Amino acid sequence: MVMRSRTQIEVIKDILQRSHYDPITECMIWGGSTNNGYGMFKWEGTRYYVHRFIYSQYIGPIIWGVFHTCDNSRCWSPHHLFTGEHSDNMLDMKLKGRAASGENHGRAILTVEQVMLVKQSHDTIANLAFQFNVGETTIRHILAGQNWSKI
Repeated sequence: MVMRSRTQIEVIKDILQRSHYDPITECMIWGGSTNNGYGMFKWEGTRYYVHRFIYSQYIGPIIWGVFHTCDNSRCWSPHHLFTGEHSDNMLDMKLKGRAASGENHGRAILTVEQVMLVKQSHDTIANLAFQFNVGETTIRHILAGQNWSKI
């Protein structure tokens, strides 16, 4: 017996059945399997991210990435999706205050207190770098406002 492949309409019905609507956020929340927090399903042997599939079906072709205005990775509401480049997603993250910065950044070496001492110091860049056990470039970037600009 040969199994018939599901049509796109049947796939969309399956997505609806495995999702629920959140009236507060107006998100369509995927309730099935996920990969890195993003809804995922399999169709004809290929894995698809739910939000990317919905975007391609209801909005149009995907040139770069598909991102969420609601910041909910399991949401697939077409009204919450937009396309753009990686830099667009990073800007959106930064504008919403979700970007790690300062001491909360995973690669931060200095504390806010130490950065304030660097900015107030009249010592040489080399001496400051030695004192705080960082490279001279780090000190230059702090003094130029390229790093730790909010301090």
